[in-house]
Amino acid sequence: MKSSTVMEQPKRTPHLKAKHAAKNGGRPGGKLVSPSMLCRIWGLSKHVINSWFENEPGVIVWERKLRGGNRGNKTYRIPPEVAERVRLRHTIAEPPGDEAA
Repeated sequence: MKSSTVMEQPKRTPHLKAKHAAKNGGRPGGKLVSPSMLCRIWGLSKHVINSWFENEPGVIVWERKLRGGNRGNKTYRIPPEVAERVRLRHTIAEPPGDEAA
């Protein structure tokens, strides 16, 4: 009789890039970043992130269209320099001279 061994799956740990980026002022480090990683780093919803990047130059998009009128899906991968450019565009800066006394 053969005994079968059951292996436990390793626990999933947070992505190291996300940890690094959180310490780095919200700037992702690495080659390509997913929208879900930016959601975790910047604390925004996936809907907001996707709307910011859907027509942004430099974003890599994989699209799968389904036949029969069914909805396909899109996968986005964002280079760090594009993510930083969009983050700065959507960041509200304090007007000069309005410092708290």
